[in-house]
Amino acid sequence: MGYTFHCECGKEHTVSASQAGSSLSCVCGRTVAVPRLSELRVLAGQTAHRLSVTERIHGMITREELPESELCCECGADTDQVLWFRIQCETAWSSESTNRNDVLMVLSVWLAALVSVLSPRRGYQSPEIHGREVAVSVPIRWCHNCVQPSEQKVSMRAARKQLKTIAIYAELLKEYPQATLEPLEGEPTGRAVV
Repeated sequence: MGYTFHCECGKEHTVSASQAGSSLSCVCGRTVAVPRLSELRVLAGQTAHRLSVTERIHGMITREELPESELCCECGADTDQVLWFRIQCETAWSSESTNRNDVLMVLSVWLAALVSVLSPRRGYQSPEIHGREVAVSVPIRWCHNCVQPSEQKVSMRAARKQLKTIAIYAELLKEYPQATLEPLEGEPTGRAVV
């Protein structure tokens, strides 16, 4: 992608991101300092720093740019109904297992009690947390006719399929292919959790 800026003489220069912060010669004979990348991005109408897809979605929701259309994503009919979904992109997890059967649990409690009696006292060590929580709540237009009448909801398979038809959501699902999806009741704040 090229960025443009102007020399003092008015000549427009187009440079790549890798040229940011360098200098070049203008046809007017001046040596022109190429602005820093953050300045070039602002001149191009972008944010100074590249935002993650979840941050961009949050910004679009805040600016009321989402949902993009007034049409139902399923049938294309005009609708003002908006359904909200939480897309869980990443989940933090603990190195301490929580899926133990009852017998193992009882044995480990007895063993822990025996070890604590026989060994010197040590402080509690919290489990190590891996990864991070990344989730975003997103709106999508869905008319009353396309919602499953018996359950008053849509299938998650249909929701994922429709989310992929909206460019910013498709980008999110491409970046996080293992993301899970769940419907939300009511209208959340739309805040991205990162």
